[in-house]
Amino acid sequence: MITILKRELLSYFITMTGWVFAGLFMLMSAVYFLMINVFGLMPDYSLTLQNAAIMFMILVPALCMRFFTGEVRQNTDRLLYTLPVKPSEIVIGKFLGGVLLFLFSLVLTVIFPAILSAFGTLPTAQIAGTFIGFFFLGCAFIAVGLLVSSLSNSQVISAIGTFCAILFLFLIDVVSVMLPASPFASLVFAFAIIVLLTAWLFVVTKNFYVVMTMVAVGSFIIALTYFAMNDLYIGLPARVLRGLSVMSRFDSFARGILNVADIIYYITFTASLVIVTIAVIKRSLGKTAIAIGILLAINLAVMPFNLSFDLTPERRYTLSDQTIEIIQNLDESVIIYALFPENMFHASHYDTVNELLVRYNRISPNLTVEHRDPVMHPQIIERFRSEFRLPESGGIVVESGGRFHVISPADLVVVDHVFDGEAFAPVIAYIPVEQQVTNAILLVTGDDAQVIYHITGHNETAVPTALIERIETSNYEFRHLDLLLTGEVPYGADMLFITTPGRDFAPFERDLIIEYINGGGRIFAAVQGAFAEFPVFDEIFTAMGVEFDNSLIVEEGSDGHYPGMSPAAIIPRYPEFSTNEVVEHMISRNALTVLPNATGIAAISDSIRVYPLLITSEMSYGITDINAVTIEFIDGYLEGPFNVSASITNFDTDFRAVVVSADTILDEVLNAAIVGGNYEFILSAVNYLAERDNNLFILTQNRPDNYVFMNRTTQGILVFICLILIPGVIFFAGTSLVIKRSK
Repeated sequence: MITILKRELLSYFITMTGWVFAGLFMLMSAVYFLMINVFGLMPDYSLTLQNAAIMFMILVPALCMRFFTGEVRQNTDRLLYTLPVKPSEIVIGKFLGGVLLFLFSLVLTVIFPAILSAFGTLPTAQIAGTFIGFFFLGCAFIAVGLLVSSLSNSQVISAIGTFCAILFLFLIDVVSVMLPASPFASLVFAFAIIVLLTAWLFVVTKNFYVVMTMVAVGSFIIALTYFAMNDLYIGLPARVLRGLSVMSRFDSFARGILNVADIIYYITFTASLVIVTIAVIKRSLGKTAIAIGILLAINLAVMPFNLSFDLTPERRYTLSDQTIEIIQNLDESVIIYALFPENMFHASHYDTVNELLVRYNRISPNLTVEHRDPVMHPQIIERFRSEFRLPESGGIVVESGGRFHVISPADLVVVDHVFDGEAFAPVIAYIPVEQQVTNAILLVTGDDAQVIYHITGHNETAVPTALIERIETSNYEFRHLDLLLTGEVPYGADMLFITTPGRDFAPFERDLIIEYINGGGRIFAAVQGAFAEFPVFDEIFTAMGVEFDNSLIVEEGSDGHYPGMSPAAIIPRYPEFSTNEVVEHMISRNALTVLPNATGIAAISDSIRVYPLLITSEMSYGITDINAVTIEFIDGYLEGPFNVSASITNFDTDFRAVVVSADTILDEVLNAAIVGGNYEFILSAVNYLAERDNNLFILTQNRPDNYVFMNRTTQGILVFICLILIPGVIFFAGTSLVIKRSK
């Protein structure tokens, strides 16, 4: 084998074959690098490798057509087979020679992410994992070319055959979606597999009785399972093809998942093709089936363990410790139904959803994940229909003990809008699967939901539907309360939710709320305190122990307000050394809040503890003139820092409240612009008021702090380096070496 390997490597590098391959590999990689990373300013080189995989369709056929058909063309095939080496050594030596040439070319491309790192920060671990996956993918394609080359005596036919085989592997996921999913179609597919296997077995054994026995046994097993386990046959062809897919496994590497099962699959897939190639060269298929069977058994044995590592910088595929603890402590059965049609498995964000559901499934025997195609199982839609929500294709249902919670497809993805130079284009901001699923588990396994009442009847600032859904997803009931109609705060009201009124409260409404405060109630208030003239309404906050300073806060420093908005759109800070649960939660997530048009909150009672949650900088000031035409600081304005949100605790009555001095925290568009930070603060405050010490509030995942920045001049220089200089150096080095050897 070593002899053949040396012979192959020499044939690559003392001729232009290897140098041309490496140069073209670098040139094609450079094109994708420039488009995606340099001009697209994308820091993730994994995207480049993912798109550059298409070049295997060109380079691998050109490389592999010479493995065996090249020997025939050069009339060296007979000499090769007379060498004192085994056919297996010939095949393995040629395969390893091609792999080492590919590895040499791949290592050269490491220069591209190295260049990129000089202009920003990169997800290094994820890129390294993608390189590993790219290497295994290349090895698999080279093994395909090796087999096709052994079956032909023509280099052209070998190249075309390899191209077609690789094209099929690229399209196998698309083909799987197009196949019928009905049980009968799957039955026909199963019988077709039996026919192909028995035909191959007859070629190997030449034993008619053995073949007929296999046909009879196989047909009996298929018929028995078809009638006994009909659900097994739903979508069977698609599942089989997906199991053979090499591209979906590489996509896992590119997304930042290093899965041991995927590595084992590539190794067994590649080894199987090499073994078949050896059998073709030896003209003997006798032991091939046994060897492939062993490799298949290894692959199947590893799959259930699904040992994988999350290489993404934001730990996108890692469940939080809170989720793991909650699921491990489940004392009743929970079933998660993933209502995903077959054609949805390879949608961009559903790969992430599926990966996280796999991790849920591994934590506890009390939790299982079941996939149900709503097209093939329409009864599941009716089963979980409720007056609030109807299960949708692409959604999730979490069920336990007769209680269930429906998660819609829209809940599984949060879309941001980014300006692409011409218009705002929708992009996926984050995928809150853990937040939705874990809170749904708490909802169906926990106690009855606490009730939050939004005070209405005064033309209040509306609470957006998106926020209400987030609150209800966290196991609360959100209701509206008009005190003018009810005449009382309902018994057992767990919390009041107060927003800015359009007119003042009636005195008896004030008295009802103050009575609720003195009775140890809970209040969350997001109100616009600046320049409001509602004296009765203000008395409610006086009873809480705070007052607003009637100013409009402006941040003078550029880092104190949100870019693109006025200096009054402040970015408040969290108090240092805070022990408050809300602040600790937000700091741990590095979550951003933005409060346009906020005012200061001040404590007015020594007997009530007022603790700051959000504060402004020392450079901030408060405009006290309602008729001011400029936001410039004028003598007489209030000077910061200010408290713009505070928690209030009365230890004598056990009253608790969280007050935010700007109802703009409710704004849905603003919340989406800052990736949900404002709503995260609200929900964290609600959980704090509800004293949910053992509850879970899964916040959105932090975006990775990866970026790339370069100017036009730098981009032009990189075009020259990547498209001309580097490939030119490779071609020049190869040409010089070949000329030197020829002399």
